Amino acid sequence: MRAVLWPDGPSGGVVDLGNLGGTGFNIQFDINNRGQVIGQSTLADNTNIHAFLWENGVMTDLGSLPGLPTSQADGINNQGQVVGFSNGPSGDASAVAVLWQNGTMTDLNTLVPADSLLFLMEAVAINDRGQIAGWGRLSSGDIRPFLLTPCNERDEGCEDDAAGTTTAGAAEMQREPASPDNPALRHQMLRPFDRRWMLWYPPTSQR
Repeated sequence: MRAVLWPDGPSGGVVDLGNLGGTGFNIQFDINNRGQVIGQSTLADNTNIHAFLWENGVMTDLGSLPGLPTSQADGINNQGQVVGFSNGPSGDASAVAVLWQNGTMTDLNTLVPADSLLFLMEAVAINDRGQIAGWGRLSSGDIRPFLLTPCNERDEGCEDDAAGTTTAGAAEMQREPASPDNPALRHQMLRPFDRRWMLWYPPTSQR
């Protein structure tokens, strides 16, 4: 399977986007208005798969989180911000939602409060405002969609704690492998990010 691009539409020529060294699985998932393409490709060992960003004929390996050797890029906006997930051999059960920007990969669980009830497992889309949509898992095992919105203290709701809504100072970090079952590892923040984020997801119960 090869990732390809038709830059001039169906009637034009096809461009082979290349690969990250492997030959077994290469696929594109999204493209922005700048012609940047994202997806995933097998590495030279033909075993592990990493997210990629393709631009101007060059495919770049976006890497994966420590301890989670697989990654996939699902969405990209016109600012070049990329979202997706990183996971391990257990597949979806070990997935961790991530954001790639300015050459840095960030675990999205570090952008929400340590007492958040929802562990963010996959980010599937990001718009030009930087809002991120995806899905996560509650401690009960129930799956919920989420919307993560960058905001600042002047924005209405950015500091409110309502049902299904939480806020936190965001952070980047270097840390032990992420795990949805180990909340202590999810929130070892090292250096502050420059904005706050608001997380929304459906309430855990309906009355």
